[in-house]
Amino acid sequence: MKKITLLKTLFVVLALSFFSFSAIAEEAVLSNSFTAETMQSKVSSYTAEWENVDGTTLTLFGFNNNNMGWSYVRCGRKAEASVATIKTGKMSQKVTKIVVTVDKVLAADKIKSAYLEVATDDAFTAGVQKVDVTIAEGAVTYTIPTPAVNCYYRLTYDNLSHGSKNGNVQISKVDFYYELTGNEIEATAIALDKTTLTLEQYRETQLTATLTPADAVTSVSFSSDNEAVVKVANNGAVTAVGVGTATITAKAGELTATCEVTVTEATVLTCADAASKAISVSADNVNYEGGQYVIRGYVTEIKTEYSEDYKNISVWMADTKNGGQVFQLFRGKTDGEICVVGDYIEVVGYLTKFKDTPETASGAIYTVIEEPTEDLTAVENVAISNIYTENGMVVADCEISIFNIAGQDVTAMNGRLENGVYIVKTANSAVKVVVK
Repeated sequence: MKKITLLKTLFVVLALSFFSFSAIAEEAVLSNSFTAETMQSKVSSYTAEWENVDGTTLTLFGFNNNNMGWSYVRCGRKAEASVATIKTGKMSQKVTKIVVTVDKVLAADKIKSAYLEVATDDAFTAGVQKVDVTIAEGAVTYTIPTPAVNCYYRLTYDNLSHGSKNGNVQISKVDFYYELTGNEIEATAIALDKTTLTLEQYRETQLTATLTPADAVTSVSFSSDNEAVVKVANNGAVTAVGVGTATITAKAGELTATCEVTVTEATVLTCADAASKAISVSADNVNYEGGQYVIRGYVTEIKTEYSEDYKNISVWMADTKNGGQVFQLFRGKTDGEICVVGDYIEVVGYLTKFKDTPETASGAIYTVIEEPTEDLTAVENVAISNIYTENGMVVADCEISIFNIAGQDVTAMNGRLENGVYIVKTANSAVKVVVK
């Protein structure tokens, strides 16, 4: 009797152990939430492409993150129809289903369809599987008909124009469930493609970790010991934040590899330089390589007045006060004073173009700063026949720039100049004049 009881107990324990192992080994999950730590770009439009890096790397197009101010993303434009996508790179796991957390459907009648495509190439032309779903709030599940390794996944929302406001659907998380084979190989070594790195402030680059053996499945995490200098995402994307040094560590289990990073001051671009880089990108709304850049110049024209709703403004910039439309600050934001024509501003943002207009990507940050001065102490106080003063105005028969005695550009004030000495520059000369 005791032997029978013992055998029954052993059988139950073994059965439970086998069931638990099977449940654990059957599938795992990669979770992608949308947070300030995982969003790689500040986006306040519904036309930009950007990345979110969490459980895996997702490329989003047509989704707004309110300049990283939301813990979710929204798609669907007010003014016109739009197609918004969330796309993966090649995933080595055999994904069985994708669960999308839809917090709100703001306008169900404005969404034509929502569907998932699976393909064996990143152009989504080979081995394509398509899964349609009903538009609904909550955890929306896309079950993969034929799971396979090394596939690409693209979630699409086909939106009609909303009409009254932006935003048709709101998403806070995307989970990828995949099979575990039970034969996963753990890493025995880890190495980084760079062990030292020098970056200018605001620039971005990529660190890549390599595991030994090559088919090891041990997950890799990245961290920075000084996030005031360098931040690093889960996929090894590095962003230089402030001047200084930091150490980035890649960890796989108990294995580690490090990269020493030095961040130097950013090179300041002129408006002309920024325009040249921006216009060279391959397509509209594609960012110029390397991350964010610093641009300085004068505000020459207000293109779109400051919006109280969105706290942004669009302006034209140039390297001189009367330089015209050289480079556009598009929907720029500031923590300080709102810029006006004639202000000298510093901009930190991504460079891009739209319909052949060189501009910053939406959400660049600008600051009104003191305009540069020139050393004009050697300029002679002489008279030139084609330059004279009259009723508080400097008159000339050629293009001129006017500076006060401190070297500040006051060309825009011509006609309202206070009495005093000014320096007038032409293309070939500079002279002092007295305004009375």
